[in-house]
Amino acid sequence: MLNDFAASRRTEATRKGYPKMMRLLIADPDAFLTKAKADRRTAEDELISAIVRRRDEVSPATINGAVSTFKSFFDYEEIPFNWKRVRSVTPAGKTVAKDRAPTLEELRAALRLASPRDRTAILIMASGGLRIGALPGLKLKDVEYLKSGLAKITVYGGDPRDEYQTFVTPECVDSIRDYLASRERVGEKLTPDSLLFRDKFDYQGSKRAKRIDPATPHSTTEHNLRTTILRLWQRAGVRKVNDGRPFKSDHGLRKFAKTQFSRAGISWENGEVLLGHAYSYNKPSIDDLERQYLGAVPFLSVDEKYALKEELAVQEEDFRKKWSETRLDLLERDKEIREIKETQSAILSAIANGGKVDPEVLVKLLGFTKASEPLGKGV
Repeated sequence: MLNDFAASRRTEATRKGYPKMMRLLIADPDAFLTKAKADRRTAEDELISAIVRRRDEVSPATINGAVSTFKSFFDYEEIPFNWKRVRSVTPAGKTVAKDRAPTLEELRAALRLASPRDRTAILIMASGGLRIGALPGLKLKDVEYLKSGLAKITVYGGDPRDEYQTFVTPECVDSIRDYLASRERVGEKLTPDSLLFRDKFDYQGSKRAKRIDPATPHSTTEHNLRTTILRLWQRAGVRKVNDGRPFKSDHGLRKFAKTQFSRAGISWENGEVLLGHAYSYNKPSIDDLERQYLGAVPFLSVDEKYALKEELAVQEEDFRKKWSETRLDLLERDKEIREIKETQSAILSAIANGGKVDPEVLVKLLGFTKASEPLGKGV
């Protein structure tokens, strides 16, 4: 029963993680399910006792996650249960919304110590808002380099329920290219079906490096990437052990992207689309999303040189627009001056030849709008 439930989950991480989470509370979930079918109330009491017993041993988030997993398991098996009664004893967890995003200075400190792979992983999450669980499955064919300097990323490619597209900055594009070039230099043959992220091969002379053939890649895992990034924060002095987690080591990067989307003026709805949250009533075109994302590049660029480059590009574009407007104004004035000179010449020529001057010509010269308006003294 538990094996069938786990096999029905979408991702490999979920299929492996759900049984482990359930066993934190109940050692034998299948036997517990059988008990719930026979006596619901007794099963509820057993689960409640397990929650109370474990409240001081594991985090509130872990307990709540385990209870949610049990609920999914029972829903899958169509077993009725009083989850309101069960949840009445679960501890209150920390609200994720209160976690902040890492600052630019903190990101820069981590990137200065990062390997090409880890730098790329951080930038693709910080600029594209990807979840860390999406990285191990990305392939080279999921990355499309655009003329604008961006790259379009197809996330969860091939999954009709979850597939979506987002963008990453030119800074991230350069990091991807550098990372792939480092893999080619050690003999790896890259194809469109090659994984974008692989195991590390640059262990700097460690015993583990001697057992690894750099030219033969192996896939990496979500756990490996998450642990590596956490240790990178700690090495950079940004995070410390038991520091209360001022921000999530990996999900904080997704929050950084969302925050910068808002700062750059991308609408909340379109920002959600770029993060992979589908909304049936908001269907912006991919071209429109690219145009909006381009405006956010200065906010999403981490390295100072990229941020300054994008800022100068924006200023240059503003200067071009202002210069074009000024030039049009000058052309309009030149046209007006020519018309005035032509009118003056016509009047002087008429006077010199003893002819009459058309009142409409005088009105035009003096700036009046109607010939019927008084011309004033001396005209």
